Amino acid sequence: GLLAIAAESYKQDSSNIPGVRFDRVGRPEITNVTLLSSKKNDADLRDKYNTEDTTNISEQDAQLYSDRIRQNIKYYDAVDGITDWNEKDANLLVTTFAQDNLIVDISKPCATDAFLEIERSVLAGRPHTTCGGRKLSDDIMDKLYTIYINNEKRAPVGDGVDRPDKSISATFPYLAEPATGLWPWSKAWLANMFLR
Repeated sequence: GLLAIAAESYKQDSSNIPGVRFDRVGRPEITNVTLLSSKKNDADLRDKYNTEDTTNISEQDAQLYSDRIRQNIKYYDAVDGITDWNEKDANLLVTTFAQDNLIVDISKPCATDAFLEIERSVLAGRPHTTCGGRKLSDDIMDKLYTIYINNEKRAPVGDGVDRPDKSISATFPYLAEPATGLWPWSKAWLANMFLR
């Protein structure tokens, strides 16, 4: 039971006109990590990508996104000075990520750290053992950076954030309690000051 899941967000300014797609997501952080320009003068593809119909991307645009993903795999692979991606494996990852759907296997058990397990199994040439997908508690950034930078051949690559301030609930709607008090307020105020 493999499922390919994607979500799209629309806005509609009036009931007289059709809605306009302004965002979409299958795998998290495809736009901000995978498609972000790694070269100074490259076009920013993120807005264009987010307005695409997930199931109906033109051949020309699909090639544009694939080229950017391939370019960024080379960029991330060079970060640690060790080449871990050969052309065959990089092309397989490009093909996998260009189809931006979160892959879930409802016939397999779900586990912590199952994020991209199905995709990683395809790359490794082995059967997957979990449902794949992602849990809200999965450290997806560490997993993405590790895949891109060392193809999971060495120690995990961290982003410096290993968990939320407060644990996520195990029951629907799976949200954490809000962080309250002086310290969370101070962090939010500082972030707001620097991001203006």
